[in-house]
Amino acid sequence: MSILLNTDPLLPDIIDEQIRLLIIGLALSPKSAETGHYYADSDEQFYALLFQSGLVPEKLTPEQDEVLLKHNIGLTNLIKNKPITSAQDINPIDHSIGVIIRTIFDYKPEIVCFNGELAYTHFYDRRGEYGLQKVKIGDAKIFVVPDSNIRRCEMKFEEKLGYYKQLER
Repeated sequence: MSILLNTDPLLPDIIDEQIRLLIIGLALSPKSAETGHYYADSDEQFYALLFQSGLVPEKLTPEQDEVLLKHNIGLTNLIKNKPITSAQDINPIDHSIGVIIRTIFDYKPEIVCFNGELAYTHFYDRRGEYGLQKVKIGDAKIFVVPDSNIRRCEMKFEEKLGYYKQLER
């Protein structure tokens, strides 16, 4: 029996040589895959968290995701080839860990931020805590924020915002 792997990304990374912060999500939502923009799901707090934490000086919409490059922020996902709606949709065979490691070494962000403990756990195959981690990838510091999607993380917005403010500092 053979397995045919779909390795084509649904959405290209938003990245360039100027990024200082690379945010790694777990996977696209079906809405993001449909619209072609990161964090487009109606349950997303991502852009509000970026703005209210001071990471970006303007409130952006998913359609403006590429504007993040002006603020030296890049975006990618651990699972690039299919959207997910729940943890049951996750299959380790879909992880793009090698691609992400190569991206980090090629673009050299100062900080790599996992959007959600689940993304961090699937990347490292161990649990982490929110905030700055003890591990690094190359010279990049590793940070974990609570998942910005309210379906995957029921933490109150203000509490999530506290971690995004730590990241901004």
